[in-house]
Amino acid sequence: MRESRGNVSPSAAMRIFRSGPLPDSTEFRGYEATLSGAADRLLRLAEDEQRFRHRTVRHDQRDVTAFTLMGQLSALVVALTFGWWSYLLVGAGHAVPGTLLGVADLGALVGLFLRGGGD
Repeated sequence: MRESRGNVSPSAAMRIFRSGPLPDSTEFRGYEATLSGAADRLLRLAEDEQRFRHRTVRHDQRDVTAFTLMGQLSALVVALTFGWWSYLLVGAGHAVPGTLLGVADLGALVGLFLRGGGD
């Protein structure tokens, strides 16, 4: 309540909170009454935004999947290469270096597996 020159005048404030891209139905009708076609334009805007978000998420998921697959294939190539060199070293009579290379290769693979990669 506020006083002005001895008179008491009530005052009130109202806040409206909404979640989502669209206003409630009474506000929608007000837009349409003010400007013909405004409600349709608002709906079209919300639908376009939803399509954009879905497309963006789909592209992001595809990119993450491709990047993950590329990383896994690269790790496989490196592991097989080091394993092959370890095998060749042991076969050529260099047991200690070949074994150390093989153990380092397996240790790195197990470490990456347990740690979860580069996340």
